[in-house]
Amino acid sequence: MNEVYKNSGFVVLATIFFVVNDAVINHLTLQEVKFYHFMFYGTLPFLGVPALLIIRGNLKAKLSSTNYMVPILRGLIFIPMPYIAFISLKNISLPEFTTLNMASPIFATILSLIFLREKINFPLVISLIFGVLGVLFVVQPGFEKFNIYFLLVLLGSFFLALTTLIVNKFNNTISTEGYFIFGGLPIHLLSFCLFLIDPLFLDGFTLVLVLLSS
Repeated sequence: MNEVYKNSGFVVLATIFFVVNDAVINHLTLQEVKFYHFMFYGTLPFLGVPALLIIRGNLKAKLSSTNYMVPILRGLIFIPMPYIAFISLKNISLPEFTTLNMASPIFATILSLIFLREKINFPLVISLIFGVLGVLFVVQPGFEKFNIYFLLVLLGSFFLALTTLIVNKFNNTISTEGYFIFGGLPIHLLSFCLFLIDPLFLDGFTLVLVLLSS
């Protein structure tokens, strides 16, 4: 039971980090900062993990995998997610974006029922119903408030749920650190190339925000 509480606490903490990250991105979009600028400057914190593993002398062990296609595929799924976040937060409000991202647990539940054969129960059904109703309440398809970027956020939520499913189903394929490194490599490499084409130099305050968010 203690393990359940601990892991639940990690999930809550991760959710808080996501919200803070979204708030920073929302602020950056007003300054015409693109997703690849954000990812480029966030490379330093990202490299902190492999650097720490090198110091510990276990980088190779942490990157060892029984099937490299799994973490690589997860990394490729991550590529469009920063773009989705930046373009969406430029066109819808932060509360709407955050609320729609709550669709990710709905997608995760559906995917787990299909691919992980997890059992369905009454509380799960009720939570799914309320979750779907909440998303529909925000999106309001067919009404004047409807914004096409709502659907883009939902797509990003689906990608996030898909990456979670991969880790859950193939949790013994590679280490947590390995998933982190392989997950970030493709988007950071792409952002580095795009930054060289369209560089942007940030002021001190904005740089601190990017580093903290990363």
